[in-house]
Amino acid sequence: MGDCNVDDIRTVLCSVVQEFQKVGIYVDETICVFPSELGHLRTLAQLGPNGEHSILLSARDRRYDKYVYQFAHEYCHVFTNHYKTIGEHRGRWLDEILCETASLWCLKQLANSWDKAPPYPHWQS
Repeated sequence: MGDCNVDDIRTVLCSVVQEFQKVGIYVDETICVFPSELGHLRTLAQLGPNGEHSILLSARDRRYDKYVYQFAHEYCHVFTNHYKTIGEHRGRWLDEILCETASLWCLKQLANSWDKAPPYPHWQS
């Protein structure tokens, strides 16, 4: 995913999951994350062969803020069972608002968490 260490991306994504878990939001299914070649993020509606959710992120390089924002949004879609409402439906706009709000919330939570206890000391700023 560009000029970035895969372990750093994993650390960022796990931090997002931890912030959701702090407030009781758990996704028990497997999530696989892939780079998006489409230029935008999305969670595939079709589950993978082993029942896993596939999330595509367009974030690249060391733009950890974008990884947080995008993954939090898509994680929220998985939590709200997006795949059970395939296609357009009247309430999709409400799901999108919820997931956008979750992204903004997660950015704020991680800023506070990493200010006190970052995953790596040099990430504190």
